[in-house]
Amino acid sequence: MRKSEGTTKRRLNSKLTMLLEQEETNSFALAIAERRDKRRLDQSERRSSSNYKRNKINKKINKTAKTNQNRIKEGDIYSAGCF
Repeated sequence: MRKSEGTTKRRLNSKLTMLLEQEETNSFALAIAERRDKRRLDQSERRSSSNYKRNKINKKINKTAKTNQNRIKEGDIYSAGCF
C-alpha cells in the first residue's frame, strides 16, 4: 500500500464517521419530520372527506344566520362605523 492510498482511506473513514455522527444527531429531526408528514396526510384525508366539507359549509351558514339574527335583534352594531 502506498502512502497516498493510506491517506485516502483515512479521509474516507473520517468522512464516513462524520456522516454517521450526523445521522445519529439527525435521527431526532427525521422523527419529527415523519410525525409532521403523517399529521399533514391525516389532515388532508380528513379535510377531503364529504363529512368535513358538509360540516364546514353548515358551520358557515349557521354563523351567518346567527349574525343576521343579532343584527335584527340588536340593530346594525356589527358594521364599521355603525354605533
